[in-house]
Amino acid sequence: MKCAHCGYADVPADASSCPSCGRPPALSRPGRSPADVTPEWLAGLLKSIGYEVESGSDGAIKARHQTKPNIVVRVRKDLGLITIGHFWGMKKPGFGGTGKIMEAVNRANSISWRSTFFSDKDGDLAVTSYIPLGTSITGEDVLGFLDKAFEEFLVTVSASGLSNFLRG
Repeated sequence: MKCAHCGYADVPADASSCPSCGRPPALSRPGRSPADVTPEWLAGLLKSIGYEVESGSDGAIKARHQTKPNIVVRVRKDLGLITIGHFWGMKKPGFGGTGKIMEAVNRANSISWRSTFFSDKDGDLAVTSYIPLGTSITGEDVLGFLDKAFEEFLVTVSASGLSNFLRG
């Protein structure tokens, strides 16, 4: 998003201050208030970029795409967040392999500032990120965050060695 104070164009959606002027970001374009961010609005955004969307009874949005990661998105107004999770199948580790996977997961977490990596109860790689709702958010903010998060995921998986453990 663009800082309304100094015009800096690359303020991340989750930034608490502008990297250029240091002031709290103020949107130069109107956005939605946290109360107006709904699962239906997010589902519409995801559909607009080619996701097939399924809404769960628990408020979760399961979104599938041909070329982007499948994600699960939730609006957590109680926390002031939009949470995003995606899951990747991992190869079954051989003897001593679990330790190597955990080393790679720890490296990924030390590299990434946008996402948290962990091995879930099924042994798959789970990756979570979140977007703070702040005082105002636009669809451009959400979609830009998703693009940047996916780019960073690819770099992190490669740099951490996790790519050696992913299936397919």
